Parts: sequence; C-alpha cells; structure tokens
Amino acid sequence: EGYFVLQLILNFLWFSIFFYSRLYEPRRELSLTEQLNRVFTGLLLNLFFVFSLWFAFKPYEYSRGLLFFLYLYFSLYVVVWRTTWYYAIRRYRAKGYNLRRVVIAGYNSTTRDLWDYFSVNRGIGYQCLGFFDEHHSDVESSQI
Repeated sequence: EGYFVLQLILNFLWFSIFFYSRLYEPRRELSLTEQLNRVFTGLLLNLFFVFSLWFAFKPYEYSRGLLFFLYLYFSLYVVVWRTTWYYAIRRYRAKGYNLRRVVIAGYNSTTRDLWDYFSVNRGIGYQCLGFFDEHHSDVESSQI
C-alpha cells in the first residue's frame, strides 16, 4: 500500500521528465552515444528530484536498497531498449523504409559533403533526391 504511493510518485516524475526533455523523440541524426547521453541526463535529473523529495520528506518506511535496485534495473532496461531500438530502426531505414526525402539547395563543396554523408549513412533514413542550383543545372540532374 505504501509502495503504491511511491510508485505513483516515481512514475509521475519520470513521465514529467520524459516529456519535458523529449526523450520520446528518437532523432535520426544523433549517434547512439548522443541518444544514450540524453537518456542518462533524464535519468540523473529524475534521480535528483527523487533524492530531493527523499531528503525533504524523510520517508524512512521505504527501503533505500529497493530504490537503488529499482533505479539500477530501470536504467539498464532503458539503455538496452534504446540500444536495441537504435540498431533496429537504422537497419530498417537502411533497407529503404521510413525515409525522409530531401533536396539540397545549392551546389558547393559543403552540399556535396552533405550528399556524401547521406549516401554513406543510409541508416539515418534520409534519401537525397538531388540538388537545386542555378549555376550547375547539369550536376546530378539525373538524380532529381
């Protein structure tokens, strides 16, 4: 009964931080390290609020060991889930599904590097259709 209230508070805090920090948005352009960094930041922020409430209200009836293992297993679960999702969605996009089609405006060395980046990193899910440029209309025109 007492742990039910603790669970409600922990879930409310996690969902608040989850939506505030937009952890529900798997951003295409972020690497796995950057995505896990966002998750760890959310977890640490959540832990900060829980410890703040813990010291403010001093709920000695709850086991600190239980709270430790709860956060340990939850953190491991979130990391495994995000890593699995990251590789699964990249594989799915590399096969040609869930693509965003883009056209690059202008043609210079920077936009050519962007084209190469999209071509090499198919797993991020961008399909580059070509270039728009007044001065180089013949460049990559077969790909538009």
